[in-house]
Amino acid sequence: DGELAFSHSGAVSGFLAENLVIPRTKSAVVVLINSEESGAMSALRSKLISTLMPENADVPKVSGPPAVEAAKMMFRGLQFGQVERSSLGDEFSQFLTVERLARAAAALKPLGEPTEVTVGPLAERGGMEVSRVEFRFGSASVAASMFRSSDGKIQQFLLSRQ
Repeated sequence: DGELAFSHSGAVSGFLAENLVIPRTKSAVVVLINSEESGAMSALRSKLISTLMPENADVPKVSGPPAVEAAKMMFRGLQFGQVERSSLGDEFSQFLTVERLARAAAALKPLGEPTEVTVGPLAERGGMEVSRVEFRFGSASVAASMFRSSDGKIQQFLLSRQ
């Protein structure tokens, strides 16, 4: 149903096996059955998957401001080389050294205030809220991929010029 999955099956007289891995949800289903009836295997696999995985996994609920506001605050902090460290995950905060912030400010401050900020559909990855944000500055634009944990902390903020 549009979900990326990797599977491998095998059989020997009287036994069937299948392993199915769904990377997005870090889920796996292993089915072993004493039968030569592949229909039974298929029915059991489908029942297990539908029981374990809702059709559309919900985006985790995140504390704090909406994604667009968190992204604006983060981008502005990068433009001025001063981020609100309490809004960042520990590892991301350590990654953003004084030198990296200075380089970000040098590259982003000349763009000025964005004329438009849009957030694409929210998704889930690794238990985090993932959003794609686009910042427009007249004819230029910058895209961001932002990952936030349920406590509202930004764990990753990747920028690319469009």
